[in-house]
Amino acid sequence: MFCDYCDCNDCKYGSKYCSYAQTDEDKNICDICYHYDVCVNAQRLAGEYKEPCKDLNCKHRPKIISEWKKFDDIKEKEEA
Repeated sequence: MFCDYCDCNDCKYGSKYCSYAQTDEDKNICDICYHYDVCVNAQRLAGEYKEPCKDLNCKHRPKIISEWKKFDDIKEKEEA
């Protein structure tokens, strides 16, 4: 699993268009969910939706504890 935050196939199963990182919740997240979906969904639940926060360290996003890795780099390691 490449992203634990979304059920779409590209996020969940990986896409060459996405980068991935690990969060402090011991989950994986793709760059799309991190930059947009997680922030927007948290705002909607709180009834305060405007747009994704410009501050990537906002309260809506999980904390990233690893470097961002490209899908192709991860796939190469799995296949080795």
